[in-house]
Amino acid sequence: MAPAHVQRVERPRKRGRPLTYEEKWMVQHVFETLEQEHNTEASLQGDDPYTLTSTYTGVARSLVARITPAVRPTGTVPVSPLLGNRHQPTTMPFVAEGQIRDLVFEKHRQGTVCHAKHVQALLKESLGLAVHARTIQRHVRRMGFCGVRTKNRPRSLREKAEVRQHRHDDLYALRRNRQRPPDERYQVIYVDESLRHHHHGGQYSWCSENDFVERMRGKGRRWCFIQAMQHTGLLAGTLLACEAKHGTGAYHTQFDGAMFQWWVTMQCLRNVPPRSLMILDRCPLHTVGSDALVPSQLSKGDLRQWLTARGIVWEEQWLRARLLEEMDR
Repeated sequence: MAPAHVQRVERPRKRGRPLTYEEKWMVQHVFETLEQEHNTEASLQGDDPYTLTSTYTGVARSLVARITPAVRPTGTVPVSPLLGNRHQPTTMPFVAEGQIRDLVFEKHRQGTVCHAKHVQALLKESLGLAVHARTIQRHVRRMGFCGVRTKNRPRSLREKAEVRQHRHDDLYALRRNRQRPPDERYQVIYVDESLRHHHHGGQYSWCSENDFVERMRGKGRRWCFIQAMQHTGLLAGTLLACEAKHGTGAYHTQFDGAMFQWWVTMQCLRNVPPRSLMILDRCPLHTVGSDALVPSQLSKGDLRQWLTARGIVWEEQWLRARLLEEMDR
């Protein structure tokens, strides 16, 4: 409870924002002054210097207790965390995916069995990671692998049939395009989406060790962007960036088919060179059909309107289940 003679003032900074280098020194100077008065003079205030410093500066008492003990042995306030999200490393780094893919393909070429234990041994030997076998199974499934059992051999990791078919179709289409005469050849354009959090930084940045740069706590706002590119670089005028509505989950859900169609019509097609071949992945927003409806979510009136627009005869006494049956047929 605050003393009666202490007037509460509005906090000078927003709650949750980390202290800058100058603000930490300000807290330290206030604490030293109050501690000196508390030790040398007959102070009328019963609170200790930590509580008074928190009251006068608007900083939490626990934060004051972390700053002041660090100044005595080091002579400076505690530094802020380094730039970049390196405090919570992922279980399976991106560099491991290429090694896992090469291992599965090499085992398949040799005609031997490959399963999660072989991948586990590879990660332990090359990267020093001790990953559980179940985690490896989930990860390789997301990479497009599955367990295939043959007649005389146990289950082994192999690429899914649809993944192999899609890759073969794309490679044959690119090869046919390269075999065309130069004047009839299409320019290859790649389109993809990604995300970046506002307060995330790279492992190496332009800041030197003596620069006083504060990294905000947390990941911050989530930005999603989409752009077209060639092998020579990014295409000018095709960047679309927006703030995501959700800070977690797959970033593909932040875009929808209508936004992607608008981007293709208003930005992409106006800036790509003539005779271009656009290459996309098979994410949901790229494969939205012209009639992307979910029948189970339509009302009875919408079902009747859908049937009428396509010249399908329906009767007035039909219930919703009968309309759904007619729509499916």
